[in-house]
Parts: sequence; C-alpha cells; structure tokens
Amino acid sequence: MVTTLRAAGVPAREIAEAIPQSRFLSVDGSPADADLREAFALNYPKFDPGRWFLDNPVRDEGRTWIVTKIWGRNTEPVLERLTKLAPEQSGIGYEAVSS
Repeated sequence: MVTTLRAAGVPAREIAEAIPQSRFLSVDGSPADADLREAFALNYPKFDPGRWFLDNPVRDEGRTWIVTKIWGRNTEPVLERLTKLAPEQSGIGYEAVSS
C-alpha cells in the first residue's frame, strides 16, 4: 500500500501521518544496503532489521522510510486511513480476507 501510494504521488510525510510512528520509520538522506541498516540502528536503538522491509525503502524529500513487517489488530484502521490518501480514480484500496 505504501509503495503504491508513493507511486501515485502521495508524499511520504502524508503517509507517515496515517501510520503509527512505530510502524513507519525514517532517517535523513538516502542510505543503501549496509548503510541503511546502520542508519536505522543508530537512530532507533531497539531496531531489529528482521522486522522491517529493507529491500524496498521509500525515498522522498531527502529522507528514507521503511515499513514494519509486524502488524496487529490495528492493521485495518491503518489501511482505511491510507486508502483515504489515494488520489480519486486511482483504484487504490484493500480487501480484508477471512482466514
């Protein structure tokens, strides 16, 4: 959802307002690979690289953002807020699937 919203032109700072801060982290600049992990580890002492999507960071306005892999009961409300950011006629949305 985050990648699709960015591709549709939604700024990362707006996406960050819809996602709890602990689920969408950012650092200054555009670090890559090992530097990316190091930058987040330095800025977030409890950072665990295995819990984050590091292969496809979001880069916008001089910052690099990553999204957590770990969600919980608040997933659907976050998706609702993100869907509201989508440009009209974009078709961006989600569908809950029963397990």
